[in-house]
Amino acid sequence: MSTPILSEGNFSVDSNIIKIGETSYSVSSIGSVSLKKEDSIFAGVLFLLSLFVGFIVGSAEGFILGFASFFVVLIIIAVLGKSKIEAATYKVMIKNSSGDQPILTTKNKEQALRLKSAIEEAIQKRV
Repeated sequence: MSTPILSEGNFSVDSNIIKIGETSYSVSSIGSVSLKKEDSIFAGVLFLLSLFVGFIVGSAEGFILGFASFFVVLIIIAVLGKSKIEAATYKVMIKNSSGDQPILTTKNKEQALRLKSAIEEAIQKRV
């Protein structure tokens, strides 16, 4: 049995095996590892919603009030949805004979970086 490179939560990495939950991957079959960031579209949706409210109020009550309501609604929704705006998703991807496969999807960037680094170290040790 190899010495663990990383063991955290439901995943572990050593120089031979990567185990994520109940799934195991052989380090020898992995060609590369990458980290993919997927930004939340929530911020864009908030902007469009605020623009829509500002347009509706502006049409009914005048330009100045519509313009002001756009910013008021934008600020209120942004404050309420702050965690969703900042919540990018990170995917640790491995490349093997089946192509690119996501092996971990998380909102925790540091956790994804630790797993990626551990897999890179395991790949280096096999050479």
